[in-house]
Amino acid sequence: GQRSVDPSHLLLQFLEVTDLTGSVGKTINVSQEFEGADLGDVRLTRRAEKAMASLARDPAQSFPDVFARASDLEGLYRFVNNPGVTVQELMRSHAAKTA
Repeated sequence: GQRSVDPSHLLLQFLEVTDLTGSVGKTINVSQEFEGADLGDVRLTRRAEKAMASLARDPAQSFPDVFARASDLEGLYRFVNNPGVTVQELMRSHAAKTA
């Protein structure tokens, strides 16, 4: 069946404290905010860049609507469920680029 993300999950926590709505139409800038994220694997950093840029296009949409391709949606779920991805590191990277 369709996978989902627990409402208390890290990506939702991050989105609650991060205003991506001001970044709509500026997806290149949003993805750059996560270039310095130290997630332990460059693939995770690239996934963060891609996911946040996609979410910034229309933050009100559901994950399945934003990530219409099944492989992209699965990639998002693997990303948010990865123990190496933390709200603290996403916030650190975001804050460093937007300060």
